[in-house]
Amino acid sequence: MPGPKPRKRARATTLTKDRKWSSKEKQESEDASMKAAGKIARLGGRQLSHEQKKKLGLAVHYSFGTLQGGVYRGVCESTGVRGGLLPGLIVHVLCRAAATPRRCTSPGSPHWQPASTGV
Repeated sequence: MPGPKPRKRARATTLTKDRKWSSKEKQESEDASMKAAGKIARLGGRQLSHEQKKKLGLAVHYSFGTLQGGVYRGVCESTGVRGGLLPGLIVHVLCRAAATPRRCTSPGSPHWQPASTGV
């Protein structure tokens, strides 16, 4: 019985005909945790390599999850509810608001748009 067929290698950093990135490009892209790790490092005056961003990105990911668990526990204790949908929804809204970048909404800001145009 013949063995498995060898896998074909994907082209590196090129766009295929069906407008999808090759596997090497997918490996080089950054997820949100890696971007946050890069920003944290820049605050400290450092630049990180892609591999360093991967490692620190995991730490950012698990730290944020741990923080969410602590907020969930605090919401449950303060509302008197043992758990469930309501505290989970409150935690989701709080953490989403904390993690989402803000846009300045004052008329003098370059990002300002009238309310009628939407964002």
